[in-house]
Amino acid sequence: MDRKNEGLNYLKQYPKMSKWVNTCICCGSMGYDPDMPEVITSRDGNGEYRTVFSRNIRSYFPPLRLDDMGMCEICRRHWEDRGKR
Repeated sequence: MDRKNEGLNYLKQYPKMSKWVNTCICCGSMGYDPDMPEVITSRDGNGEYRTVFSRNIRSYFPPLRLDDMGMCEICRRHWEDRGKR
């Protein structure tokens, strides 16, 4: 199984972590939000504690910053170049 499928399976197991994964609206590339904290904490009624979620998400996905329209940098540049023609 490749890393992308492993990452998708991980998100199926822990769907709340999908808020830290970005998907480009143009090309569909997936990656973690570079603004994701180094340590994600969890509260389960027994207090707050550190989890391994951020480390795992970083191992499955590359960083991917999206603009305000939801496009990655590559698609944004292509879109702007296309508009100049």
